[in-house]
Amino acid sequence: MDDLEEQLEVLRLQLEQSMAQMTEAQQEKAAAESEWQAQKLHLEQELARSHQLEPAAAAPQRIYVQHERRMPKLGGRPQKPEDPDVDDWTSDMENHLQASPLSDREGLDFVVDHLTGPAGQEVRFREPRTAMEALQIVRHVFGDVDTMGAAQEAFYTRIQQPGETLWIIPSRW
Repeated sequence: MDDLEEQLEVLRLQLEQSMAQMTEAQQEKAAAESEWQAQKLHLEQELARSHQLEPAAAAPQRIYVQHERRMPKLGGRPQKPEDPDVDDWTSDMENHLQASPLSDREGLDFVVDHLTGPAGQEVRFREPRTAMEALQIVRHVFGDVDTMGAAQEAFYTRIQQPGETLWIIPSRW
């Protein structure tokens, strides 16, 4: 009976922790939402002010509208015909990151936001510091793999280096 009571107490503690985490996440969401609303209001006010400052008879200006192409989400190796190819996706993502004025953190967030399933889990687990590190992880884990024979040859011809254990081996042989 004591064993069941201990298990029940552990479950209660886990439930309390989960509830606290959920409450904290809700508070963070509310704070982010209010910050977003404040930024939106500020931008709307600046836009209204800028329209008031411009003379009505000003010469027409050219407006360039960037054609926005949506980046597909990548879940890992393609399972269906409509799933993006890993090498094509990482190449497109690199081009997008180079063309856009994003900071390192924003670029990393952009890449992570476009990863789902196993690819997203792998990148989040390894905690890259830049978008390019995240793309290298995706390319290494989900990119084109060697044939079975090439993989076996690499495995059996590998020589363990001093200081290496079975748990600490380089990412590529």
